[in-house]
Amino acid sequence: MPKVSVVMSLYNGKKYLMEAINSILNQTFRDFEFIIIDDGSDESVHNMLSTLADERIKLITNEKNIGLTASLNKGLFKASGEFIARQDADDMSEPSRFYEQVSYLDKHPEIGVVGTSTTIINENGEKVDYWDAVQNPMGLLKTGNRLTHGSVMLRRTVMDDIGKYDYHFKYAQDYEYWLRVSKKHQIRNIPVRLYQSRFHNRMLSTTKIKEQAQYVICAQRMHKTGEEFSYELDMTKPEKIRYHTMLAYSYIQADKMSEAVQEFKEIFKLNPFNSMNLIRIISYLFRGRDGIIKIQNNYRKLRCAFY
Repeated sequence: MPKVSVVMSLYNGKKYLMEAINSILNQTFRDFEFIIIDDGSDESVHNMLSTLADERIKLITNEKNIGLTASLNKGLFKASGEFIARQDADDMSEPSRFYEQVSYLDKHPEIGVVGTSTTIINENGEKVDYWDAVQNPMGLLKTGNRLTHGSVMLRRTVMDDIGKYDYHFKYAQDYEYWLRVSKKHQIRNIPVRLYQSRFHNRMLSTTKIKEQAQYVICAQRMHKTGEEFSYELDMTKPEKIRYHTMLAYSYIQADKMSEAVQEFKEIFKLNPFNSMNLIRIISYLFRGRDGIIKIQNNYRKLRCAFY
């Protein structure tokens, strides 16, 4: 039985695929199986995957596209390792990632899930930002996701206890999962940037941004109240503020500032005295997008210092 099972689902995305795969195959920690789920990609991706000769790779091919959540669950069903790691098909892991995470989990048997801090890269692989994760995200999870999905490693015993991803969730399936896990197991982040998350144009659909935010609110509602899943929610005022805040932050990342400003206005209508929203508005008026990003980075540093 391998120490680690790595699960990666892909749908096309040929441009970055080999970089992602090689970042796993080149790990300094070698005792793993690499489960790749090809979720109905085109012929060129099939041809690329057919050239992979590493014996650690186990390829699952879906005849048609079934979506990320169902594909990941297929991979988890096949996983046999003591620990299970995620990897996204357009991101990269630093060579020491698995070694650091396995060492951490071996030393901390009370911890069920561990993520890492993240470097943000652009389409060309250039470093453009960072996300220094809160080491102990347990107290903050109820207000938002504090883990980079592709950076996570969890114990198999956690998955056996909690189950797999909720099929209802097209997006934010990881966040909903961490909320479930946090009720029974401890979650941590290693404060080292061991993962590179790629931000590119294919991610910037306004529809997708809104859907993701909606699914996050669904997960929070389910976690808080125990309600069954429902995508169509009658949001409370605090939920609407969180929803528009998520949209604003996504638009800022995508450099869609006119859309971000509209979200600031929506938050202001809901609560004119929301201090963080007022700070963002003032920062934007005086320093534009760079001012808001600086505020966000400073806020992350403060959050890391107190949790």
